[in-house]
Amino acid sequence: MAGFGVDGIVSGLDTKALIDALMSAESGQQRLLATKQAKVDKTTSALQSLNAKVSSLGTAAKAAATASSYQTYSATSSAPGATASASASAQPGSVSFRVDAVAESQVAMFTVPSDLAEGESLTISTGGKSFTINPKSSSVADILTAINGSDAGVKAVGIKIDDDGGYAIQMTGTTTGASSTFELFRGADTTGTRLVGPDQVTRAAADAKISLTLGATTSQLTSSTNTFAGLMTGSDVVVSAVTKTDDPDVTITVKQDTAAVKSMANALVSNLNLVLSEITSFTKSTTTKAADGSSILTGGTLSGDPAVRTLQQSVLAAGSASVDGQSPSSIGIVISRDGNFTFDAEAFAAAVAKDPAAVERVLTGVAANIKTATDTASDKSIGTLTQKIQSSQSVSKDLVQRISDWDDRLIMRRATLQKSFTAMEVALSSLSAQQSWLDQQLKSLTSSNA
Repeated sequence: MAGFGVDGIVSGLDTKALIDALMSAESGQQRLLATKQAKVDKTTSALQSLNAKVSSLGTAAKAAATASSYQTYSATSSAPGATASASASAQPGSVSFRVDAVAESQVAMFTVPSDLAEGESLTISTGGKSFTINPKSSSVADILTAINGSDAGVKAVGIKIDDDGGYAIQMTGTTTGASSTFELFRGADTTGTRLVGPDQVTRAAADAKISLTLGATTSQLTSSTNTFAGLMTGSDVVVSAVTKTDDPDVTITVKQDTAAVKSMANALVSNLNLVLSEITSFTKSTTTKAADGSSILTGGTLSGDPAVRTLQQSVLAAGSASVDGQSPSSIGIVISRDGNFTFDAEAFAAAVAKDPAAVERVLTGVAANIKTATDTASDKSIGTLTQKIQSSQSVSKDLVQRISDWDDRLIMRRATLQKSFTAMEVALSSLSAQQSWLDQQLKSLTSSNA
């Protein structure tokens, strides 16, 4: 049976303690391997943490180095009766106009004829098309169901019109615009009696209209919806209220979204500092006191690592190098004495106001330099940090296997020692029995001679 032994029955020795002591001595190599593995895993973890931050810096740098990132514009309106949006293709500028009308859908109301037969068809005419509906009965509820279930682009609701429970039907078009009119006829076509026509309309379908002053003339634009697409290049305008007579013109202004660009620059600097802070954290040495009072200097997890040192130098250089003769400090990106970067939002805003193209050129250049540095370090295939992580993981895997091999070896060694000590106890027991027999024989001889 594995692990079974006779513990000093004859010898009086604590064989279990002896075996444990021998095993402890023989497992020293395994403990060294475990210590080494823990150190390797700590290094791997540090490299992975640093690599993640370098990757994030690379993402921020890529965004700031991409020209389209600067093609962000915001559109504002001088009046609540109009809003605007700007796409990436927008151009800076402004336009003024007056809202003459907003787009409306048609609304009409009618009462169900008392002589409407059960199962009689009705026809909705709109946009040059006819839609025949077949209510289950002449009740308001069934007519509403039939209208709302059609594809005519009209919805209906019952409206109570007297205290006796009488209801009229209100029909509303689902689309706006002067061409979105509709009519309702009795029968399966438009030759029957008209139930909804101009006389039943409570709100006419209408286009939205705006007027622009062009020098001495005025131009009016119409839209079937309240959206005037492309009123300015890359910008759409949505109107919601008519401009009152005494109100000034509505002015839409499109300009570069400097807040988005500032946020992008700030993110770049923040990620720069995260990488530099991470490097400092993993390379910083610590001092402790020994038992005799002397100082012990211990290096950081990544102290002396050439790849990490090169990364630090590359990132610092990329973030501070001039672009076309202009220092990053000219747009508010400044390297401080402690080796970190600061972002001066006021200096950045002033630079944008003075020369936005120059800001874009410098920021794009700085970001491109940083992207090169991060790619060198954290490229998924050939990055210096990536390769070190892979190498460290490989070493750890090998150490795990060697430690496991030692487990098997030590199990076998313990079994051998237990077997040997058991054999010793058995041998001593046999010798003890022989000694007892000899003692008895000698006593017998002595007694007979006497």
